[in-house]
Amino acid sequence: MLVVIPRILIIKSVSCSNQYGKCGDELQESLENIGGKSLKDTKEIIEEMVSKNLFVKEYSYRYVIPDKIAIYLIIKKAKYILQNSNNNFFALVDEDGMVLGYGENPTLPGVVFSGDTIAIGESISEKQHFSLDLISSMYYYYQVKKGIMTEDGLEVRMPDGITVIFPLEGDRDVLLGGLRVVLSKIERISTIDLRFKNPVLK
Repeated sequence: MLVVIPRILIIKSVSCSNQYGKCGDELQESLENIGGKSLKDTKEIIEEMVSKNLFVKEYSYRYVIPDKIAIYLIIKKAKYILQNSNNNFFALVDEDGMVLGYGENPTLPGVVFSGDTIAIGESISEKQHFSLDLISSMYYYYQVKKGIMTEDGLEVRMPDGITVIFPLEGDRDVLLGGLRVVLSKIERISTIDLRFKNPVLK
């Protein structure tokens, strides 16, 4: 019976892939540089390196006979766009509220806000995250892709021209349920303000 001792088994190469294909050049190069170490040491380095990467959601790896380790990553992906009205930057934000990068993506729902630029790797505010969750739901139910965040509310323009104003905190399901009730029972209104206990209609 062949017994492999991890400390003396030398790993010569490390490969990396994710759900989109090969890992980025920077990460791939860093992983390739750890070759030439024992299996045990290589595993420890991989775990430390990958676990600290802000953009990795999950990871796994396996030993490939005779001298290779294959790593598979699940990379966080953008769910929303947070657009700054001051300098027109577009932040790609994941479901947890972390900024993954910058760039426009017309397929994602988004919110326009005024304020400071948010650095990559930083988390957005709770109110921004709440607003993005709301606009994501509005996109799903009403095909409304963008909202404007003010100091005290989120303004959304419906396809039929009605303006809906949401609060920046609360129960999302309750707010959306209230909106459905108003839309189903009342006609000829221009504004639905849901920031109060009883919706204000104009």
